[in-house]
Amino acid sequence: NVRGGKRKRYFSLTSLGSRILRETQDQREEMFKAIPRMAFPKS
Repeated sequence: NVRGGKRKRYFSLTSLGSRILRETQDQREEMFKAIPRMAFPKS
């Protein structure tokens, strides 16, 4: 049984990268909160 495809790559998250990810997530959440509830269809 041989696994095909490319090898898995592992990455390390730096403190700068972690900070930028957190800031990006915060900005995304703020934009989402700014959308009026009426814009989303009810299911």
